[in-house]
This record gives sequence, C-alpha cells and structure tokens, in this order.
Amino acid sequence: PSEGELGLSQLAAGKKIDPAKIHKNRKKMTAAIAEGLADQLWATYEKIEEALGERDCDFKSRGMRSLKNLCLFYLSKVEPETVTPIAAAAVSGSRNLTDKIAGLSVLVDGDSKAKDKMLKHFAKLFKGKPTILDNWLAIQAGAHRDDALKAVKALMKHKAFDLNNPNRVSALLGSFMRNTCGFHGEDGSGYKFIASMIVRVDRINPQAAARLAKAFLRWRDYTPKYRKMMKAAIEPLAGKKLSANVKEVVTKALKG
Repeated sequence: PSEGELGLSQLAAGKKIDPAKIHKNRKKMTAAIAEGLADQLWATYEKIEEALGERDCDFKSRGMRSLKNLCLFYLSKVEPETVTPIAAAAVSGSRNLTDKIAGLSVLVDGDSKAKDKMLKHFAKLFKGKPTILDNWLAIQAGAHRDDALKAVKALMKHKAFDLNNPNRVSALLGSFMRNTCGFHGEDGSGYKFIASMIVRVDRINPQAAARLAKAFLRWRDYTPKYRKMMKAAIEPLAGKKLSANVKEVVTKALKG
C-alpha cells in the first residue's frame, strides 16, 4: 500500500496521521521485503526480461512489465550497485517508454551518480514532447529526498514547466503534494510553498488552484505537529483576494 493508503488505515483505526512515521516504517518494510525475497525478485525480473519484447504492449505484457519494474525497484533498495547500471541502461537504451520511466524513477529515488546524466538524457531525448516530460517532472517532484522542495523550485524555471498549463502544474506540484518528503516536510516548508502557489495559480486557473487547496481540507486528520503547520500555512489565504473556487475550499477547510 502507498503512504496515502496507510494514512487512511490509521484514520480507520481511530488514529491520527503521522507522515514521517509512516514514511520511515514503510521504507524499512520495503527494504526488509527486498532483502528477504532478493533471490525470487531477481529470478522474476530475469524471467520476464528474457521473455518480454520491448514492443510488446498487450494487456498481459503491460502487467508483466509492471511486475518486472517493481522487482527492480525493490532490489534497488538493497543492491543499488547492481541495479544502477540496469536502470541507467533502460533509460539510455530501451525502446520502451515504460521501461525508460521506470529506470529513471529508480535512479532519482536513490543516490546514483548516474542520476543527473540520465535526467539530462531523458529531457533531451523527449524535448518538445510535453506529455512525456510530465513524467520527467513528476518523477523528480515525487522522489523521496530531503531536497524535494529545492528540486521543485528549480524545475519551475525549466523549459519543460509552464505555470499556465494545468497538466504541467499537476505533474510537478501535484506529485510534490503526494510526496511525504515534500509536502509533509517536517519543517512545514512544503505547506508554505503550496499555499503560496495556490495564490499564484489562482490568478491563472482557479480550478487548478482549488485542486491544490483541497490538500488542506484534511489538516485535522494529522498529528498535532502537522496539524498546526498545515493550519498556519492556509490561514493567511483567508485574508487574500481569491477566486470563488479557491475561497470556497479555504473557507471550508478553516471552518471544518
């Protein structure tokens, strides 16, 4: 289950959501699964890699490719030195876009020296293809890294991003908001950043801004530390000139 699903299970059990704790425990569990099933994961990966053609795209093939890349993701958590060359080769050499994206995700979520090189390669390869580069933006914004916010701010200046385009906003800011290490950063900077972006996006696209604001509707579901920071980030918006779309969401969040 994703961290979001685990948070909902906490609520169902009558508990409040602690994003940092969920992230830490899920990370430990992922590593434990990878270590305990390494042989089976490698066997499954190699079997599918051998049987699956790069251009196979029927329903069964898509499922097999998803499983293959999931195996690689798990293995990257315990054998990064072995997985890194495989992931980099997928980005640079595979003719299958899904494999390229999966390989890039593995590299960006780790500490490989190949990460920056492959990010540049992917961006250059798909220059002029914004729908594909949405994946490029989303992977970086969703990476579980302490510098997630710094990365997103830098990407906002990249040619692949356009604040006027709701698809680009969703790819970058939407992915960041689903990232525990981003939106739920323990210092509250992620909340403040998104609150500021709500105001900026609202001047361009009120519907897109309202979607961003909805992330604050559930601030009461979190533990006191996060609850306090989320409320502090959204309260100032009540005094700003906002569209009816965003005003409605902000009012609903604060009145609850």
